[in-house]
Amino acid sequence: MAEPNDENLWATAQTWQALAVAAAIITPVACLFFLPWILQADDDEAMLRRVQMAGAAAAIGATLVTFCTVVWRGLISTQQARLQRHQIDKLSDQIAATERNNLAALLQKGAELIAETDKPAKVAAGVASLRAVGEGAEDKFAVQAMDIIADYLVGRAEEIFDNKTLAIAAVDALGLIWQQTGRLSTRVLNLTYDGQVEHFHLVTGVREVAYRRGDFYGVELTPESKGKTFVRFEMCTILESEIDLGLGRFEGVAFRDCAIIAFNALRRRQNVHFHDCDFSKCNVQNVERFPDLRPYGCYYLAKWPPIGAPPEFDWSTRLHVGRPADEEL
Repeated sequence: MAEPNDENLWATAQTWQALAVAAAIITPVACLFFLPWILQADDDEAMLRRVQMAGAAAAIGATLVTFCTVVWRGLISTQQARLQRHQIDKLSDQIAATERNNLAALLQKGAELIAETDKPAKVAAGVASLRAVGEGAEDKFAVQAMDIIADYLVGRAEEIFDNKTLAIAAVDALGLIWQQTGRLSTRVLNLTYDGQVEHFHLVTGVREVAYRRGDFYGVELTPESKGKTFVRFEMCTILESEIDLGLGRFEGVAFRDCAIIAFNALRRRQNVHFHDCDFSKCNVQNVERFPDLRPYGCYYLAKWPPIGAPPEFDWSTRLHVGRPADEEL
């Protein structure tokens, strides 16, 4: 759409064009009137002075022509730039509208494909389509796509923890969308599993995930792996894992053979137990409330004591120095 002052700009440009043409005509005509006056000079010196005066007048006229022409061309260039900008804006709007329509169609198609749970190939295609929408430019469609993928995972805890291909593809799609865009699904997942999870996949890209029961191996709960997803573990055993306890909520959880990298002793959750855990270089808050975990075989390596205690604090009164031998536990 043209701006309101476009017509004024064109009118002004035409005015300067007329001035330039008028000056170009008037200047040589005016100079002709000087010719008889120059020829009537009494001597060569007087003629030279008159020629110089006529030349100065001609130069002023030429300068005026140049000035008017430059202003006119500048106004024309400005208007052309405006028109070009309007055309680019209009084209950009058309492209954006087309992209929105394409994303909406892809979202609908992906939702239809992922709903055909008895046809694995179509589910895989649906997950891929929804991931493409999730990584697109439209936040509204992207979050809807993530919600559809999260809805697919509801009731599929066994498939997730047994590393079934389609469930893990959906988990990976949510995580990759979050890594690429920082977006989160609005869904809350409750995953209950009575069994042993040898290859644990932390679900990211959703607002919250609760893991209940089960023995989980290889949990990597760090700021990088967790993202913005709130994590809860309830009535679980976590083994051979790397855990920052400040990144989740733990109730009725037993940690065994884990590396504890951060721990707030004041905010211990109910019925949380540590067995044979490594607290080397653990970032501890509220050290004075740190419990005596030596009876449970917890330790730290001598060259890497926990962090956060005052210099006079003796960690050997709370943890073993070095991993105790099995027969001593």
